[in-house]
Amino acid sequence: MKVISMFFLITYALSEGFIFNVPAVSAQEVGDTVLMGKYPYEEDGTKKPIEWIIIDKEADGTVLLLTKYLIEIKKYNEEQRPITWAGCSLRNWLNRDFYNTAFNSYEKADIRLTNLVNHDNTQSGARGGIKTDDRVFLLSIREAARYFKSDKARQAHTTPYTDSRCNCKGTSFWWLRSPGFWTDCAAGVHKNGKIAELGQGVAWAELAVRPALKAVLRNYVNVNRYGSTAVWESEKKDKKKESRKADTEMEKPRLKSPEEFLFH
Repeated sequence: MKVISMFFLITYALSEGFIFNVPAVSAQEVGDTVLMGKYPYEEDGTKKPIEWIIIDKEADGTVLLLTKYLIEIKKYNEEQRPITWAGCSLRNWLNRDFYNTAFNSYEKADIRLTNLVNHDNTQSGARGGIKTDDRVFLLSIREAARYFKSDKARQAHTTPYTDSRCNCKGTSFWWLRSPGFWTDCAAGVHKNGKIAELGQGVAWAELAVRPALKAVLRNYVNVNRYGSTAVWESEKKDKKKESRKADTEMEKPRLKSPEEFLFH
């Protein structure tokens, strides 16, 4: 009865154009999946909301998010040479192109600047480089081991868009920010979920990207708890802003169908 009542309450609020505020930070749990930002998902480049898994939660409510899918194909660095995370082209792409393309201003306000320690390779001693401050980043070898209980849990699927760019057939090696065995290699995760400390040459091939970030999520859709009945508060604010700019009458927000939010 409570579930039905909640559904009709959300539906009524949306139909009347009210802004729906989702639960406070305390309602979020490790393992939940939330929607934040948009990025190409379909083979033709059609964008869909990005699904993020909460893999850690701090005492102040800040959560560590990792994309559920492998969303892009990139080289770690454009040139094959010794390089650390601080200077690689993939870090630059994540914090500029991806950050500015995937997120609107309200979502950016929730994303925290994260100070990252970049450890040396434990097998060879290859330098991890200086600490960096990033809004979007890749997991390290230590983090990939800490946040997943098994190799199977560490496996990830590609999207139709990613497959179209690499012929990955559903899965791929994905980059970590840590150095590989040699200084011109970067570590990653194999298709079978095992961590590849030996790594791959930074410019040998375009491999999968699985972004991570830290955020305090005030405006989000929790897929586990609310499914597709909730609508981004930030997305509706953007629509209002665009409507005012065009000097046209704003249409009432409509309830989105499950197909529009749950696309896998």
